[in-house]
Amino acid sequence: MMTEGPHGLRKQKPAGEGTGLFDSVEATCFPPAVNLAATWNRECARKVGAAVARECRAEDVGVLLGPGVNMKRSPLCGRNFEYFSEDPLLAGELAASLIEGDQGEGVGTSLKHFAANNQEGYRLLSDSVLDEWTLREIYLRAFEIAVRKAKPWTGRFWTEPWRGSLT
Repeated sequence: MMTEGPHGLRKQKPAGEGTGLFDSVEATCFPPAVNLAATWNRECARKVGAAVARECRAEDVGVLLGPGVNMKRSPLCGRNFEYFSEDPLLAGELAASLIEGDQGEGVGTSLKHFAANNQEGYRLLSDSVLDEWTLREIYLRAFEIAVRKAKPWTGRFWTEPWRGSLT
């Protein structure tokens, strides 16, 4: 089973009402990525990942959607709390640690969200226009660090070397 994360198990009971608002299984809400990033502590992120994974395993969850490593480039992005930082190095390093914690306990991870998706209004219709340098060095760098270091189980589509193509 795959379920939503990224800062705790979010799973609906089997006979839920459909929105996930009322019939969720009880689980710990861990500090979101923005708070973990403020610690600059890889070991703390690893421990949070492991704790989340243990709760997932107790609920027969095999893959957790998270962590989120998109960059915080606009205060208008409604998911900023889910992202670690506007610094790709910090975001990538802490994401890698969180992934290592999750996967060390037997729960796979899936990095998210779309790179360069930094707004809420019309976010499914927007067109992010940026040059290749900005895409590679700002937006994709955190993904690169997390994938290279922690090898998320759902990230096997990345090719090596990083500068190569995506398949």
